[in-house]
Amino acid sequence: MRETLDGFQAGLQIGGRMIRNLRYGDDIILLTTLEAELQEFVDRLGRVSCEYSLLINVNKTKVIASDGTYLFIIKN
Repeated sequence: MRETLDGFQAGLQIGGRMIRNLRYGDDIILLTTLEAELQEFVDRLGRVSCEYSLLINVNKTKVIASDGTYLFIIKN
């Protein structure tokens, strides 16, 4: 995940801090405020995952948009 986040500036401002992702076990939530940022985030994650022979299970992946906030949920 650190390689995915390296140099990535987008995220969601919460309490004065920039939050880009939430992780619990092997689940990940990517947070952005623009659809294009979310796409870049997902592309970065896909490239880094391939480098480590990891796959994102599209059957367990969801995108949620609400009030200008985009969430990409990966549940493995």
